[in-house]
Amino acid sequence: MKEKTIIISDIEMGRGDIMDDFTSDTELAGFMNKIVKDNPDASLTLVLNGDIFDFLKMAYKGAYPRHITAEISLWKLNEVMRCHPTVFTALKKFLEKGNNKIHFVIGNHDADLVWPALQETIKKSLGNNKNICFDFWYRQNGVHVEHGHLHDPFFQIRTTSPLSRYRGKIILNTPFGANICSSYLVDLKRKFPHEEKIFPKHLIFKTNPDIKKFKKQITKKIIVRDLLINPFLKFYDPTRHVPYKSLIGHVLRYGTEVLDDQKLLPRLLRNMVKKHPQNNVYVIGHAHLFGKHNYKNRLIFCTDTWRDEYDAANNMQRKPKSYAEITWHNGKMTSAELKTL
Repeated sequence: MKEKTIIISDIEMGRGDIMDDFTSDTELAGFMNKIVKDNPDASLTLVLNGDIFDFLKMAYKGAYPRHITAEISLWKLNEVMRCHPTVFTALKKFLEKGNNKIHFVIGNHDADLVWPALQETIKKSLGNNKNICFDFWYRQNGVHVEHGHLHDPFFQIRTTSPLSRYRGKIILNTPFGANICSSYLVDLKRKFPHEEKIFPKHLIFKTNPDIKKFKKQITKKIIVRDLLINPFLKFYDPTRHVPYKSLIGHVLRYGTEVLDDQKLLPRLLRNMVKKHPQNNVYVIGHAHLFGKHNYKNRLIFCTDTWRDEYDAANNMQRKPKSYAEITWHNGKMTSAELKTL
C-alpha cells in the first residue's frame, strides 16, 4: 500500500485584520486539492506542523489578555474560521477520501489547540471526522516532525502541563516569549505592519531607524518589568515565570540578537535530534527558514512559512511556499523530499 505524508508549517491564519499575515487562501486550497488529485491511489496524511493559526497576535475583543481561557481561545478560533472559509472547505474536502488524515502539530502561535473544546470544534467543522488528531509532534517509522518551539528558550513549554490554574480559572501556561509578544511585539506589528514581514526579521531593525528606536524602548521595558520586577512581585502568576537559565545560556552562546533565526536554528536542530535520537528523518518549522541539513547522519528538513513574508536578500521577493513530502510503500519509507510550489 502506498502512503504519502505531506508537511507544511507556519500558515498563521488570523482574523483578516492588519495583524493577519496570511492571504494565500486560494493558493493553499489549490495545493490541498492538487495533492489529492495527483495521488488517487495513495493514502495521504497532511501534517500541519504548528502555527497554523495565529492566535498569538490576535486581539480578543480589542485587547490582549494575559490569561487565556478556553472561552477566549474558542472565540479566536471561530474568528479564524469566519475569515478563512476557503481553507476550511479545502481541509474538509481533503478528508472526504476516507483514508486521508490530518494531523495538527501544536505550535507557539496556536498553543490554544491544547483545549479539548477547540479540537472538537475543528473536528466538527471538518465533518466530525475521526481521521483528525492533535499533538506536539508527529511520528512514523523513523520520521519525527515537530514545530520547533519546544527547543526555543523563549517559547519552551512543558508538554505534560500546558495548562495552569490562576485565581480559580484554568488558563494556558503561556511561555515567556508568548507573553512578551502579546505585551509588546504586537505594538511593533501595529506600527510597522509591512516591515514586520521582511525576512530575516532582525534586518528590519538595522535598516529602519524608527523601528530600531522602538526596539530599544521595548527592550528596556522587558528588562525592567519582565525580567527584574514582575517575576518577583507577581510570583504567584504562572505567566510571569521566567526561564532564566535557558535565556542566559542562549544569550551567552548566541548574543543578544534574539530575533536572528539563523543563529537559533542550530540549537533547534541539535536539541531535537538529541531528545529524539531514534529517527532518521526530521521535519521542523518555527524559524521560517528553508533548507535541507545533515546532522549526525540524520536528514533534517526545514519547511518555510506560508504567511506573507518577503526576502530582503532577494529584492524583497515574496518567499515561495514550501513543503516536505515523504513516500511510504508497505510501511517502508521510499523517498523524502523538500519542495517548493
